[in-house]
Amino acid sequence: MWFEQILKHSKQIEKRFIRIMNSIVQTKCLKKSTYETNKTIRGGFAYSILFFM
Repeated sequence: MWFEQILKHSKQIEKRFIRIMNSIVQTKCLKKSTYETNKTIRGGFAYSILFFM
Protein backbone atom coordinates (compact mmCIF):
# COMPACT_ATOMS: atom_id res chain seq x y z
CA MET A 1 0.00 0.00 0.00
CA TRP A 2 2.67 2.54 1.01
CA PHE A 3 4.66 1.78 -2.13
CA GLU A 4 1.72 2.79 -4.35
CA GLN A 5 1.33 6.02 -2.38
CA ILE A 6 5.05 6.74 -2.82
CA LEU A 7 4.78 6.16 -6.57
CA LYS A 8 1.73 8.42 -6.70
CA HIS A 9 3.46 11.29 -4.90
CA SER A 10 6.99 10.71 -6.23
CA LYS A 11 6.59 13.20 -9.10
CA GLN A 12 5.52 16.03 -6.78
CA ILE A 13 8.25 15.11 -4.31
CA GLU A 14 10.82 14.97 -7.13
CA LYS A 15 9.88 18.46 -8.34
CA ARG A 16 10.13 19.84 -4.81
CA PHE A 17 13.37 17.94 -4.19
CA ILE A 18 14.94 19.23 -7.42
CA ARG A 19 13.90 22.80 -6.59
CA ILE A 20 15.42 22.57 -3.09
CA MET A 21 18.60 20.88 -4.28
CA ASN A 22 18.98 23.39 -7.13
CA SER A 23 18.86 26.29 -4.68
CA ILE A 24 21.45 24.57 -2.47
CA VAL A 25 23.72 23.77 -5.41
CA GLN A 26 23.38 27.26 -6.88
CA THR A 27 24.45 28.85 -3.61
CA LYS A 28 27.43 26.50 -3.28
CA CYS A 29 28.72 26.36 -6.87
CA LEU A 30 27.27 28.67 -9.50
CA LYS A 31 29.58 27.30 -12.22
CA LYS A 32 27.60 24.10 -12.78
CA SER A 33 24.77 24.29 -15.31
CA THR A 34 21.24 23.58 -14.13
CA TYR A 35 20.88 20.79 -16.68
CA GLU A 36 23.90 19.00 -15.23
CA THR A 37 22.65 19.39 -11.66
CA ASN A 38 19.15 18.26 -12.64
CA LYS A 39 20.62 15.13 -14.23
CA THR A 40 22.66 14.40 -11.10
CA ILE A 41 19.74 15.12 -8.75
CA ARG A 42 17.36 12.94 -10.81
CA GLY A 43 19.85 10.06 -10.62
CA GLY A 44 20.28 10.54 -6.88
CA PHE A 45 16.52 10.73 -6.39
CA ALA A 46 15.92 7.51 -8.36
CA TYR A 47 18.73 5.82 -6.43
CA SER A 48 17.25 6.90 -3.08
CA ILE A 49 13.83 5.51 -4.06
CA LEU A 50 15.45 2.21 -5.04
CA PHE A 51 17.44 2.24 -1.82
CA PHE A 52 14.36 2.78 0.36
CA MET A 53 12.46 0.02 -1.44
